[in-house]
Amino acid sequence: MTKRAQPCATRGRTPHASRERLRQARSEDYRASWRGLWAAFAFLSCSFIVLSARVANAELTEFCQFTGNPGACGPYDQYQDAIGQELRMTLMLLPQGKTATEPPAAAAPAPLPGKLNTIRDALGALRTCFAGAGFAENSEDLAATIRFSFTRDGHILGEPRFTYVQAGLSQSAKQSFEQAIGHALMSCAPFSFTEGLGGAIAGRPFSIRIVKPAKAPVRS
Repeated sequence: MTKRAQPCATRGRTPHASRERLRQARSEDYRASWRGLWAAFAFLSCSFIVLSARVANAELTEFCQFTGNPGACGPYDQYQDAIGQELRMTLMLLPQGKTATEPPAAAAPAPLPGKLNTIRDALGALRTCFAGAGFAENSEDLAATIRFSFTRDGHILGEPRFTYVQAGLSQSAKQSFEQAIGHALMSCAPFSFTEGLGGAIAGRPFSIRIVKPAKAPVRS
């Protein structure tokens, strides 16, 4: 007895269903892979946001002492995320013994503590140092920037150097101004640092810009 052949539709039904199930399984795997990638991306994004917030908080911690804003900042906290950055201040020597600083809060309120404990204290001591120096009278505007570092115990590390001197000055005026700045700085050393502040700023570069406007002519 001859076996009858099955219709084509009947023969292809099982392989077609298998292919459909395989396609659905692959599609589900594909969607699962993308869900995993999106979950990983979301996790990394959240981690980045948290890390950024911590860095921003550290920068604010550093900023609070430098500007005098309220905040409990220790000497190590102030510049923990500013390794290698210069500590800068511009000091203007005004007539009648007055001074001004930029930023304004770079000068600590008087009287300074017996032991300098913050960056603000150190900048305030430098302001007092230069403001009290005997600069000669000048008939032209003077400006220069001196760069130096401290040792842990408050001495000047190495030889300070001038990174800028106002152009157009006569050689005698330039030399006299540089000598007055250098003498003022060296005569104030060593500065009295607490152990914490000394460890925090040892070797860190300071750039102090000294500006001395020309003395106004006396009217007869």
